[in-house]
Amino acid sequence: MYLTPRDMASFGQLYLNNGLFKGKQLVPATWIESSLKVSFQDAWAGAAYGYGWWLKKHFGYNTYYAQGYGGQTIMNIPDLNMVIVITADYPPLFHDHREREQKIEDLIEFALQVTSSLKTREPVSLLE
Repeated sequence: MYLTPRDMASFGQLYLNNGLFKGKQLVPATWIESSLKVSFQDAWAGAAYGYGWWLKKHFGYNTYYAQGYGGQTIMNIPDLNMVIVITADYPPLFHDHREREQKIEDLIEFALQVTSSLKTREPVSLLE
């Protein structure tokens, strides 16, 4: 399947909007809700799994994310009304997922700093 980052973000936003797109219910809200319920826990990934979505807390926020081959990711943080899209060329299969998780957490932390700075008008420090 070929998706651009914009397509991926649109799909993530569709989920944040409970299946609603431009005033039309494209995906039943009940399906969205069901797909985000825990089907099983995966100890290796450190996350639960719904229907096609991993469910995990990042920085105290509930998140859900879909991952594809090579690190392609759509992550939603409902409490922040945020969609994060990652298109990356990560080593296939047996890479250390902790390094990837740390990079995602760094991105979330930076987004939280930016959001906070918009309210306080304080400068944001760049990630290293």
